[in-house]
Amino acid sequence: MSNLSELLPSGGGQNVGSFVASGTLSNGQTVALKADGTVEAVAQSSEAIGATNQWATSNNTSPSATAYGSVYDPDSQRVVVAYYDGNDNYYGYCVVGEVNPSNNTITFGTQVLFQSNFIIPHSIGYDTTNDKIVVFFQNVNSSSHGQARVGTFTGSTLSFPGSQTTFNSGSTEDITAVFNPDQGTFLVVYKDNGASGLPYGAVGTVSGTSISFGSETQLDSNGTSFPALTYNTTTSSYVMVYNKTSVTQQVYYQVPTTSGTTVTAGTPTLMTLNGSTTGQAEYTNLSSDNASNTVFLTFRNSYNSNHGSAIAATLSGSTLTFGTEVVFNANTTYGVGAVYDTSAQKLVVSYADTNQYGIVVAASVSGTTLTFGSPTTFRNASTNAFTNAYDSVNKKVVVTYYEQNTGYAGSVVFQPESSNASGFIGITGQAISDTATGNVDMLGGINSQQTSLTIASKYYVQDDGTLGTTATSTFAGQAISATTLNLKDAP
Repeated sequence: MSNLSELLPSGGGQNVGSFVASGTLSNGQTVALKADGTVEAVAQSSEAIGATNQWATSNNTSPSATAYGSVYDPDSQRVVVAYYDGNDNYYGYCVVGEVNPSNNTITFGTQVLFQSNFIIPHSIGYDTTNDKIVVFFQNVNSSSHGQARVGTFTGSTLSFPGSQTTFNSGSTEDITAVFNPDQGTFLVVYKDNGASGLPYGAVGTVSGTSISFGSETQLDSNGTSFPALTYNTTTSSYVMVYNKTSVTQQVYYQVPTTSGTTVTAGTPTLMTLNGSTTGQAEYTNLSSDNASNTVFLTFRNSYNSNHGSAIAATLSGSTLTFGTEVVFNANTTYGVGAVYDTSAQKLVVSYADTNQYGIVVAASVSGTTLTFGSPTTFRNASTNAFTNAYDSVNKKVVVTYYEQNTGYAGSVVFQPESSNASGFIGITGQAISDTATGNVDMLGGINSQQTSLTIASKYYVQDDGTLGTTATSTFAGQAISATTLNLKDAP
């Protein structure tokens, strides 16, 4: 007996699963499990971007259609964008788009009126508990009250059968809201100009076609600007970032909490930006990696020559531990939008550069380290007001923007370079034709269909699906012969 592999039956004889192949699979191929239960080859896909699409109607000519928020509805599998129409008395509208993943395009339907007053929509969210869209807006015609309205899908058609609900009866600005799937409620944060610009929060609960709010809670004793909010499901925590207008050039974060309809403010904590506690965050966005305790802050740092910057941070309790601030655009930056792509495991940022051209760029994430790739210009025209929504079914990012020269709003579909290696489930024990059924040696088993392995070396699944000794986040197993890999759950 020359080595351990002689003690083991061919192909492992254990932890072998039978799967239908999505695409033709070679013998000894690393495979990933798809949402439909089939398996596909682990592979790397290139960055791709579709053609821009102007979705505003003929009423929306210069200088009108400005989008202020977008969200993906996983139930209808559509993106919903909220905006106002400057050529229609600044009424509030939503438009619904469906992504075609084969050519990276999005097709929008007819605009849907949700408020026939002069309004400014600030935020839009999706209630996964009740399967409802909620738009949060400033009703300018009603003394700038902060209000919200519930939208519902019937098939692919969006409507707003209920009426608006007021969450703040003072002059309201800088509204941002996120849904908490653990509690089934929204937290809305805003600046109350009727109370010296102080920040407040309130909990909103959807019931049928309406939303009700609990009591308003003051979140800081100083005036604020550019608040941003996210909810991380790993830590079951909110994170809020904002500027204190009473303190020149300083940015703070806090971790507010909610229970029922009650909001409790967190402790304001001064942040360090660009190596200094002096900074100013504008066009501020917060997003979360809900597979970890990581949150991402993207913004324009007006104290640092208006550069576009991003920071990754990990949350433990009420404390954020920040990585190094990374400049993704070392020139004047406008209208930053951002979202985390859970499939590619990348932060996708949209913005306008000095020429105000529309640009998108993606950053890979390792702990709290962000590494940005090369930016892609998708619109050589004056653009602003970017919002990003992640289509989790088609694994695409939809970037929405306002085109200042024409007054139209438009969108573009972006897919960052990505790999499905995180879905690794095992290695084929035979060649399997597309749609045919075959055996996959899974974790805890043995695969003897390899070549040129180094005995005792640990092997990892690389982004392109090959096995290598370079450590990645996806461990495959340890070689026990030149052709046999002992598949393990961890190194």
